[in-house]
Amino acid sequence: MNKIIVVFALALATGCGTIPQLPPPEVEWIVDKGVDKFTDEKICHVTVGSLYTHQGVYTYMNHFYPFVEIVNGELSIGVKSGGKIQIPVGDIQLRVDKNKPWTITVSETPLKTAASNIPEVTAENKKVFEYAYNQAMKATAPYTSTTGKKAQAILKEMLDGNILIYRNLSLNQMESTAGEYKLDDSFRRALNTCNISL
Repeated sequence: MNKIIVVFALALATGCGTIPQLPPPEVEWIVDKGVDKFTDEKICHVTVGSLYTHQGVYTYMNHFYPFVEIVNGELSIGVKSGGKIQIPVGDIQLRVDKNKPWTITVSETPLKTAASNIPEVTAENKKVFEYAYNQAMKATAPYTSTTGKKAQAILKEMLDGNILIYRNLSLNQMESTAGEYKLDDSFRRALNTCNISL
């Protein structure tokens, strides 16, 4: 009987011993690199998440996350939907520190896929079809972003700034549609990894 108590006590002592715990990962900007399997476009994506673990960084459904990416050399900045089931983002606003907010609309968002299977119609009707298709795709896209000089101007502010805040401009706003992240050294390191610069 005494042997059983001793063994049980040793098991408790071992179980309650000081097992080294890894500190939780810091919230920081991360890099996601890849190649589109259908278009062979090279994509380098700088973004953030909600849950940081030692196994990876995760996003939540109905939450939105800012991103900076380079696709075949073209800079794009905006906000994307998180989670496994992504929802349309809609028009957004970004603001760096006390600078004037930037509004990015669905209409200026570049599409990542072009219209296909266009019906055999006249040239004029083809334009109407393509326009309607593009508007529908943009309205349902799980991201809203801008490119060109506007994206470069936003990136300049982000590189010079400390805090990025953002929000979704939909009528039925939820708390999760707004967010804030530090523009710290991890942001600059991630940009360097993607070779993103002005």
